[in-house]
Amino acid sequence: MSPMPRRLLAGAVLVAGVALSPPPGMAAETVRVSLRDAIRIALAVSPEVRQMQQGVEAARGKLDQASSAFYPQAEIMAIFGPSQRARADNDCTPGSGSQVPPVPGGLSCTGIRTSDKKTSSPVTGVFGLATVQLVQPLYTFGKLTGFKEAATKNVAVELARVEERKSNVVLKVKELYYGHLLAAESKGLLGDLKDQLDKALDKVQKSLETESPTADQVDLFKLRTFSAELEKHMTEADKGIELSREALATYLGLTRAQRVILDRETLEPEVRQVAGADAQVSDALRLRPEMTQVRAGVDATRSLVDAERSNYFPQFFAALVGAWSGATNRSFIENPFVNDTYSQRGAGIIAGFKLNVDFGITGGKVRAAQAEHMKIVETKNYAEQFIPLQVRKARIELEEARKGIEATREGYLNARKWLVAAVANFDLGIGEAKDVADALASYARLRADNFRSVYNYNLALANLDHATGRDLEP
Repeated sequence: MSPMPRRLLAGAVLVAGVALSPPPGMAAETVRVSLRDAIRIALAVSPEVRQMQQGVEAARGKLDQASSAFYPQAEIMAIFGPSQRARADNDCTPGSGSQVPPVPGGLSCTGIRTSDKKTSSPVTGVFGLATVQLVQPLYTFGKLTGFKEAATKNVAVELARVEERKSNVVLKVKELYYGHLLAAESKGLLGDLKDQLDKALDKVQKSLETESPTADQVDLFKLRTFSAELEKHMTEADKGIELSREALATYLGLTRAQRVILDRETLEPEVRQVAGADAQVSDALRLRPEMTQVRAGVDATRSLVDAERSNYFPQFFAALVGAWSGATNRSFIENPFVNDTYSQRGAGIIAGFKLNVDFGITGGKVRAAQAEHMKIVETKNYAEQFIPLQVRKARIELEEARKGIEATREGYLNARKWLVAAVANFDLGIGEAKDVADALASYARLRADNFRSVYNYNLALANLDHATGRDLEP
């Protein structure tokens, strides 16, 4: 996913929620998906991925152009227009200006019809001219090879960009999937606490009605305050569930009549073997789409430097050239010593070279190409430095989240025991409502922290897969 401000993303999710909500009276079709299904569907329908795939098609089109430059290139041109009159002079005597004897059949000694006199109309016919030029490159000092190699590597760059965009989509789908489970678990936890609190409120209310000394108005106010806070958090959890559901549905390309549900309801840590740090850094430098891009980019820009440098040298070629022309007021002249543009036929094979001398322009282009090449080289050096750092950071976050799960599990289990004991004492009349409220608050906080730690662990594992380039593996 391309970077975008959080506010814009939140706005897009809200709009998607409105757009995907079925109209009143329309039953929503349930679409049940696993994480693997969600990733597969999202990759298949993602407009972002399809957008990057068009870049691959464009790169392949440029490769076709570069490959075709090795073959002959033909240019055929035909023109038509008015044919001007030609003045006739039948005087072929020495000194008259004529170089050939008179031609039988009413033609002048120059091959022009005798009817075409000075007094004729300026335009007495029409003419046509067709030329053909077929050029075959012979030796270009690496220009054609350089362009083809650069175009080939550019295809690899665009393919890697597609993989990079896919990787971002996978990471976002995992974030939404685990986020939806976190919101659902939070809602379930709050619902359980609300039931416990309602029972305590009923107990306090009955105690106050019977004027029992085990409860007072302060206890009632405390429990009602805590109940109001629970209601607030439950509303926020409902909003989180719907937003995450609609955002996930948007990534899956679902319609307004479809409602996505997950294949599981509990948030559990993903159990998977994690490779060592050195192996993961090696995987990242080998598999990351960004590394594929810069490696191919280095080769492509190097080839472009060679192509620009070839302009210092002549470009050798062979060619087939031919021309045909004719006019209604001309007759074809077979005399090789007479040339009439309006009446000619001929073809031939030639060879030659072309050299442009531009006094600095080629040098500037070579210098610019070298600078682009070095820019990609430095980008590659930067990636080789900081991708290992990103992998190590993801590993640290994964370990931190794992320890957080263990710590919060121990804490919420003890808080649960405290809550059970406080409720039992309150039911027996030997405990206070304050103890129940304190136990509920501690249990809610520690259990929510445990859910958050599990979410952070799964997301850290997803970030580690993203950092090592293994998130697109089957």
